[in-house]
Amino acid sequence: MKNKIFKKNCLLICFANEKIGSGHISRSQILAKSLKEKGWNIFLFGPSSSQKNILNKFFFKKIIYVNTLNKKKILNLSKKYIQNLIVKHEIELVIIDSYFIDNKFQKKIKKKIILKISNKKNNSNCNFILDYSFLNNINKKKRLYYNT
Repeated sequence: MKNKIFKKNCLLICFANEKIGSGHISRSQILAKSLKEKGWNIFLFGPSSSQKNILNKFFFKKIIYVNTLNKKKILNLSKKYIQNLIVKHEIELVIIDSYFIDNKFQKKIKKKIILKISNKKNNSNCNFILDYSFLNNINKKKRLYYNT
């Protein structure tokens, strides 16, 4: 059996604009920098072009801006575009830092490794969930857990 050559391509989905805020961008850039140092190509999807001044373009192979504040428009545009990006760039890892990408859509891309950054419980179609919430029980030891 031949080993599959692992393409080190990652799609980072992170919506950010004037209303959503730049915390998602900050987190995404930290992850992108770390992955880039390990030889990954990072494709960023979702920030508004108004966020260009806080993005370090060096971390990303390509940035796809989404310039709408309408959640329904974002979802309709994103679903088609994200699936095309995954195929075109042979994405192996999808990192989702957005509440807009729901469990139903995550199921459509489940053949990829999915890391979801979320404090919500409805993430059954992700491989890993990074829970960043300070509101959870302080004694809870697992903040990154494997979803079975």
